Amino acid sequence: MKAAAYAYADGSLKMPPKDLILLGYIDRFGAQNVMGRPLSGWEVRRMMISERVLKAYNDRQRSNKWADWADANPEDAQLLNEAMMRMANDGG
Repeated sequence: MKAAAYAYADGSLKMPPKDLILLGYIDRFGAQNVMGRPLSGWEVRRMMISERVLKAYNDRQRSNKWADWADANPEDAQLLNEAMMRMANDGG
């Protein structure tokens, strides 16, 4: 999930990952209408992490100095590092 969100953020993956697509539909139409049932905690967690990776990537891209951004946002920097490593280990 982290690797797919990162790949989408950096342009390696052209289509948003499933978690981000579902999140968009759920935001618009509601979980019950999209899924036909309530969301599980695991599904919510996956979507939130994917969204956080995308947001952190975009925030870092807007920063003039990535090192300063990482110092100011250590949790997001760690999340992006984990996502990059997973992407590299998954073969892109």
